[in-house]
Amino acid sequence: MKKRLLFVIMLIGLLVSGCTKIDEVTTMEETSSPMEVEFAQLRAQLESVQAELRASNERNDILNKVLDTIGLAAPDFEKYPELAILSNNPVFERIEFKGEGGTVSITDPKILSSVSYPFYIQEIAGLGSPPMGDVEPVELYLTTDQGSLKAQILKRDMMRFDEIDPYLYYLVDQRFYQLAKAFMNPPSYLSADQSTIMKMIDSGLLKSNQDQYTTGAERIFAMAKAFHNLDKTIIAKPVHLMTVDLSLTFFYYREEIQLNIYENQAQLIDGKNETWYELQEGDSEWMSRVLTAG
Repeated sequence: MKKRLLFVIMLIGLLVSGCTKIDEVTTMEETSSPMEVEFAQLRAQLESVQAELRASNERNDILNKVLDTIGLAAPDFEKYPELAILSNNPVFERIEFKGEGGTVSITDPKILSSVSYPFYIQEIAGLGSPPMGDVEPVELYLTTDQGSLKAQILKRDMMRFDEIDPYLYYLVDQRFYQLAKAFMNPPSYLSADQSTIMKMIDSGLLKSNQDQYTTGAERIFAMAKAFHNLDKTIIAKPVHLMTVDLSLTFFYYREEIQLNIYENQAQLIDGKNETWYELQEGDSEWMSRVLTAG
């Protein structure tokens, strides 16, 4: 018991002193073999933790230097406590969009889970120099398990909180803009004569089998492109159909484009237009692999 207490005291001393001389510490001659093993294990664990801390500190130093260089900083939740409800991976209960096309409220947990922590870094714009917008003005009401907050979507990746500070512009995850693109009216500058494949490529939300949703623009683009590139032939609607292998719904400015993939056929529905295709062997499996890749 005394021997164990002695080594516990030695270990505490090492922790307090920063453990800079761990390798120089040797066990006493009367230490039993089990104690040596235990001490060696503790020493190895401590060295591993120290290495992780050093690596983490180095990464933080590099990040801070980069942010200082380009004039950006992380959101200041202490200075702006109203933003704290969006920190630490918030759980969204409702996302509401308001624009010229009306109001859209999203409460489906599966859709809400397609967006997560919104902030990347914060950009502070000078007076009189607001960023140029590339989308129609959209008000965004975010409700989490911690409270609600009003914001404005200014660009695909930029958001502002006028009620908190109208001169702070936050670079945010584009998935919020993607949801607005899925459910709001199209902007005035967008041509109404978009082809089906272009609407699929530019959709804001993709629903797949079993009500799985993604707002990732890269994944949506990949699925639309994969179907477009298939070696397929337009055919008449089949009389007998097999079970659907893959069902996809593309959400594009309040429109829904349905793509059903069968073993050797595909059905594409865009509004009142329905087109059937004959596919090659293995095309269904290929589309499924693209959906789950990465």
